[in-house]
Amino acid sequence: MRRWPLDEPLLARVVIGTAGHIDHGKSTLVKTLTGTDPDRLKEEQERGMTIDLGYADMLLSDGRRVGLIDVPGHEKFVKNMVAGATGVDLVLLVIAADDGVMPQTREHLQILDLLGIGRGIVALTKVDMVDAEMRELAILDVRGFLAEAGSPLADAPIVAVSSMTGEGIPQLRAEIEKAVARISPPPTSGLFRMSVQRAFSAKGHGTVVTGVPVGGEVRVGDRVEILPTDEQGKVRGIQAYGHPVSVAAGGQRAALQISDVGVREVTRGMVVAAPGYFTPSTFVEVRLRHLPGRGAPLKSQTQVRFHVGTAEVIGSLLLLDRPDKGGLPPGETALAQLRLEEPVVCAEGDRFILRQPSPAVTLGGGLVIGVSGRKIRAGKERDLERLRARVEALGKPRALLALALSERGMEPSSEADLRRAARLPAAAVSQELRGLLASGEAVALGKTERVVHRDAHVEARKSVLDALGEFHRANPLRVSADVGEIRTASRVPEGLFDPLLADLVAAGTVADEKGKVRLASHRVTLTSEDAAAAEALGEVFRKGALHTPTVAEAIVEAGLDPARGERLFNLLRERGEVLVLKDDVVLHRETVEGARERVIREIREKGELESASFRDALGTTRKYAIPLLEHFDQIGLTVRVESKRFLREHRHTARRKEGDPA
Repeated sequence: MRRWPLDEPLLARVVIGTAGHIDHGKSTLVKTLTGTDPDRLKEEQERGMTIDLGYADMLLSDGRRVGLIDVPGHEKFVKNMVAGATGVDLVLLVIAADDGVMPQTREHLQILDLLGIGRGIVALTKVDMVDAEMRELAILDVRGFLAEAGSPLADAPIVAVSSMTGEGIPQLRAEIEKAVARISPPPTSGLFRMSVQRAFSAKGHGTVVTGVPVGGEVRVGDRVEILPTDEQGKVRGIQAYGHPVSVAAGGQRAALQISDVGVREVTRGMVVAAPGYFTPSTFVEVRLRHLPGRGAPLKSQTQVRFHVGTAEVIGSLLLLDRPDKGGLPPGETALAQLRLEEPVVCAEGDRFILRQPSPAVTLGGGLVIGVSGRKIRAGKERDLERLRARVEALGKPRALLALALSERGMEPSSEADLRRAARLPAAAVSQELRGLLASGEAVALGKTERVVHRDAHVEARKSVLDALGEFHRANPLRVSADVGEIRTASRVPEGLFDPLLADLVAAGTVADEKGKVRLASHRVTLTSEDAAAAEALGEVFRKGALHTPTVAEAIVEAGLDPARGERLFNLLRERGEVLVLKDDVVLHRETVEGARERVIREIREKGELESASFRDALGTTRKYAIPLLEHFDQIGLTVRVESKRFLREHRHTARRKEGDPA
């Protein structure tokens, strides 16, 4: 089904980038292929040298357009070259026949390799400047150089061209078209994110930002955020290759007109993204490859320039799986953390480059595997295992979701939480979460619509049962524990604790007795001496009837020491043999049952009950009568209407009698 409206240009969603040494004819070749001079700056045109990124689009024979990004070749502007390589699908490596392979040719090739740009074409330019024999030698030299470097371009086509005479240009166009046809555009199902290459103000359009989306798509009317400033705006218009379009996606160079954001608030290196998913950080975990042939190992605490997307930030390097001081030898790979002076926005799977600040040379690069937001210590195995798991999960949505769920530990997660944690769109999270639930890797928490990882659920279950077991060991005379006491001791978050406890009760593993819990297998076993002492203490309250002593007085009367007496009193209370009512009134269970029967009889005989008549009927005082009546209200036996009480089963009759419209 055609995605683009009929009035929009046909876009191949492929971006081509140039690479190569200064003065090898990159910009001239782009102008020859497209008719557009990519050197837009006055200084570039005056000096004949590319300083910043240049842009053009090339019309293919089938009517589609592809974008070209021309990068500077001078060593002083390699940082701009790296920024321009963001989002490039196909490289046009330009080598002049009269110069051959030069220093920036080598460095650009290394950068392309580190950025994972492995598809390309070699344009051997300025062939009009050399004779036929020199041309053949140049081609052999280039082929040998690419093979020796182990470049993915070793088997790339080499096309001899001259921008002055037009020789080879048709053949180069044909090779470009063949290469474009073999490239699958990036999926549009991910989250939208675009590194800013340029930001400017256009008359009548406000702030315009350009770049190549690295994922997802954005439509006119969508809200986006500018990171790391957190400014938000609305996409008012989109252009691709100078033509208005309704949607921008990965694989095409786009310009977004954004309202509510000032042009001074956006610079190269920032990111335009779907709101709420990406967090700026000064701590980035990476899998780093040190370039071969560098001579000395790369060591921790080395100051570096970190290039990711279009951003360039100074920071220091910490090798995580190389705790010894030998460093990372050339050609080898390590897990590392970059500690940056300014926050950047990146995500798992992004490619990066490390360069030495002075003298400016490329040290290596690789893959971003995490943005933790915290310092990680070298050699810490748990963190290393997590980072290795992140490497394995790259490009696998279900594995990424499972890892995000695992890293959230016992904190229950909604789908919205997981979208942010895994940086996956809603549809992908819903689909992959169903798979994780079906396999048992994720566990649903009752009716909360939240989930935890299986390992966290197992750990939480063990923590709750261990906390209960420890409570029983420490309190042999207590039947059960307060729920809050076990929640605190287990250190399981409330959002997981409550549904987990419900599951344990339903399974018969834990008994819940009116807000108090115990292991279902737990029984209090008393020695004959403790049993006799408990019976004596209970007898004090039974004999006291409706004129009972305080707990302390009862313990003394039973002949017990305070600590032991308190433990035995708690046992009687938990067993329900004594009840503690309002104002610390303690009554024996038999006394309360007798009072309950009296309340029922009085109300059935008289239709209602007042506290004074209840007090008189029991032959006690308000100190005991009022707590008893309020207890019967609380357990649902009676209902109070003004100064009178009725049996709850007759509450509608009571309301009508009092004039309440029920």
